[in-house]
Amino acid sequence: MVVEEYVQRVVQSIIQQSVSKIGRIRETACKCIKMMLSIDNIRMYIAQADELSRIYRDEHDFIQDSVYLLVTPLLVYNEYYHDLICGLILSAGGVSEGTTLHASQALMAYQMSISKDIMSMERYLNSVAELFDTGRKVPRIRNSVLRFLPQILSKLYILEQSPDSSKALSRIIQLLTKVINSKSISPSHLKWAITSLCSLISCNRNSQTWCTATEIVVRSLLNPLPIVRRFAAEGLYESLCLLDVDEQVLILLTDTAWNETTPVAISSIHETTQIIKNILLVDDPPNLRQNKLLSTL
Repeated sequence: MVVEEYVQRVVQSIIQQSVSKIGRIRETACKCIKMMLSIDNIRMYIAQADELSRIYRDEHDFIQDSVYLLVTPLLVYNEYYHDLICGLILSAGGVSEGTTLHASQALMAYQMSISKDIMSMERYLNSVAELFDTGRKVPRIRNSVLRFLPQILSKLYILEQSPDSSKALSRIIQLLTKVINSKSISPSHLKWAITSLCSLISCNRNSQTWCTATEIVVRSLLNPLPIVRRFAAEGLYESLCLLDVDEQVLILLTDTAWNETTPVAISSIHETTQIIKNILLVDDPPNLRQNKLLSTL
């Protein structure tokens, strides 16, 4: 006997699987949804059944990676929003080139469609933060989120001028900080987390979000691992070169031997990092820049 109150939740979970990384899983998910929709005393408890019938018509379509765009119209329905966003992120952050390409295109197209709607953007980031938080200790989920997060954070659109207004974004930054501060984290995870924070350096420089992201990336210049130091320097350079910053910072980032491990080199790296920190975050912090600007008006 079907437990009525569980029907909708089962469908939501299957819909998440219908945008899985694996074509045969997507195919099976489509078959299951079609079967449930074909039974009247089950269909009556499924939200937006007619729309589901329109999308889940042919399970063979779901083997193809191009199916992700077919499913995104369901994002307008509250019942399927979170599960679908989570499923798409897991696929977009995968390792299969075809899957990641098409899932990423679907998500980025959706993110563009809500680019001017601050409430929709906040809702979207809430789902991202929730998936990130619940999946931090599950490698399959954590890795996918970390791989795709830089793309999400590099296109915040309406939030770029007022990133501090987003509680979801603040939560994501806190989670990234935990990743970077973890003593057992791998270099690849550090790389993804640093890339995500570098994406936020394009936000309003007078924001706390900018300060926090920049401070963490600058701190990563002192990481014990040479590969992480070098990557942090490269990411910071790429993020800052489009901004109005002291040219000395860019020169230091490119000229310093971040890979070196000799005592002399490490001492030089510490001195260089302190100079960069002073220029970006101490000598001319956001609130001071804002006060300088106001004083000239």
